[in-house]
Amino acid sequence: MRCAVIGAGPTGCLAARVLANAGAHVSLIDPALALSGRARPQAGHVHVLPAPLWPRLERLAPGLLSTLADLGVRFGSVGATTLDGEIGGTAVPWPDRARLDAALLDRCRHGLDLHAARVRRCTWDDSRWQVALGDGAELSADLLVDASGVSRVSFRSIAALVGAPIPVDVGPSGGAYASVSLRGLSLPRGRLGHRVQDEATGHRAILLQESQDRWRLTLQLGAGTPLPHTPEALVEILQSFRDRRLQLLVHHATEVGPLATWAAQRPTRAALETLRGLPEGWLPLGDALLTTPPALGQGIAQIVYQVAHLESQHRAGHSVERIRTDLCSAAGQQWMMATFLVGLDAA
Repeated sequence: MRCAVIGAGPTGCLAARVLANAGAHVSLIDPALALSGRARPQAGHVHVLPAPLWPRLERLAPGLLSTLADLGVRFGSVGATTLDGEIGGTAVPWPDRARLDAALLDRCRHGLDLHAARVRRCTWDDSRWQVALGDGAELSADLLVDASGVSRVSFRSIAALVGAPIPVDVGPSGGAYASVSLRGLSLPRGRLGHRVQDEATGHRAILLQESQDRWRLTLQLGAGTPLPHTPEALVEILQSFRDRRLQLLVHHATEVGPLATWAAQRPTRAALETLRGLPEGWLPLGDALLTTPPALGQGIAQIVYQVAHLESQHRAGHSVERIRTDLCSAAGQQWMMATFLVGLDAA
């Protein structure tokens, strides 16, 4: 079996690994594979992953925890009443997106054909895919996995095949994000940082130690709050929090590097259950199927669920159509919950 996986983010890396482990010949396609560090739009955003998720990630990508440590990711706990900071006696890692991507690629790339190129065209002839790449190469595959994220690279080709646009459900907008690195902080011994949510404003904030002398402050702003344009303006927003601990911690800190901001993200879902005649050998995964705001903490958990489902159902010999139907049903339920939670924040 030959598989082409579009996108080398967490979804694409994990999906490519489980398919290769099942004996498939896998081509992993992503233009960012040509870039040192594989920078991505959310490279400065720290991922808050529930402690029970790490053993599942480690099972799908053995050696992931040790690779994260080699890349300088900090392990430990963060001050928050809802956070479990230990798994199996090992401190929880707190990776930013760039290092999470790098670690997953390192653990998943063995035995894969890597293509640092964009996908130009996908065609399906009722039995196989032909994938034309921007570097002139052309791949043939029995299964095409779209893990390209919200760009949804293959959707235009699929829409042409079924003769109808692919509907995408769009939920209410979450708050925008701002993030900056700081120096000159002091936290209690053994504590990597602190996170807090302010009920009155809807703002969320996390302060996390990136290295021995650098910390990253990231804010998700409540709906309708304009983005700050300077690190000082970001710190001023903390003054509106009822919990003043973060504001006191960063009051005398100095910023290191530029302020990073990115716009509000709406929950979206590809409503594939409304279409008929989808090709057997096509499967969207990750944000190509369902995306939710990072603050909800669901993105990586959704990916792990989807890839684990792909692994178990593929091993059981189930068809791609059945796997896709199951994942679309689960995505519909998760999307409803995500839009409900974002709607509460905006209310």
